[in-house]
Amino acid sequence: MKNNTSIILSTILLVFFTMGVEANTRDGFYVGAGLGMSADQFELNTTNLTTGLSINNNADNTNVIGNIFAGFGYTTASSYFWGAEIGTYFPSRPVTINNRPDLTFPSIGVSDTLKIQDYVTLDLLPGYAVSQNILVYGRIGLTYSSLDLSQAATGPIPGFSTDENKWGGRFGIGANFAFNNNFGIGVDYFYTTYQNFNVTTAPFNTRFTPKASSNFLGISILYTI
Repeated sequence: MKNNTSIILSTILLVFFTMGVEANTRDGFYVGAGLGMSADQFELNTTNLTTGLSINNNADNTNVIGNIFAGFGYTTASSYFWGAEIGTYFPSRPVTINNRPDLTFPSIGVSDTLKIQDYVTLDLLPGYAVSQNILVYGRIGLTYSSLDLSQAATGPIPGFSTDENKWGGRFGIGANFAFNNNFGIGVDYFYTTYQNFNVTTAPFNTRFTPKASSNFLGISILYTI
C-alpha cells in the first residue's frame, strides 16, 4: 500500500511539473482572485491632554480575506520578469483591544476596535522565470485603505467612531505556477504598514493614536487574457 501511494504521488508531481512546459508565467494581461489569512496588529497610544497621562496597548487578530486583481507582466529574453498589478481586498479586518483602563476613570475598562480595509493596492513585481511555467518575484507597492477606529460607550465614558483613509506601504515575495497558457496559481506573502493618525475626543480631551500593520499569506488563481 505504501509503495502504491509513493508511485501515485510521484506520478502526480511529475504531471504537475511537466504539464505546463508550454505555458507562460504572468506574461501579458491577466486577472485573478484569491483567498488568504491576514495577521493584523493594532497598537494604540491614548493620551489625556489635560493631565498628560498616557498609556500604550496592543492587540492582534487573524482574519480570512479575499482579493481580486489585474495586472500586466513581461519576461525578457534573459528570463527577468517585470510586472505591475492593481487589486482590492475584502471584507474589513477587525482588531479589538479589550478592557483598556480609561485614563479619566481608571477603574473602568473600555474596548477599542480598529477595522482595516484595503480599497486599492498598486504593486510592482520584479522577478525571475525559473522555467517557462515557474516564476518567482518580489512585491513592492502601496495600498490606499480605510482605517476605522471606534470605542463603545461605557458608563460615563462616551463612545465614538471615526474613519480615516490612509496610505500604506507593502513588500513581500511570491511564486507563480502556470498550468497552461491561460491558467495559473500563485502563492504570496507580504507585510503592510499603515500611516498613523490622531483623533481627539470630548469631553475628556483624550487623544487616540492608532498604529496598524499586517502580515498576509494567500493563494490565488490567475487567468491570462
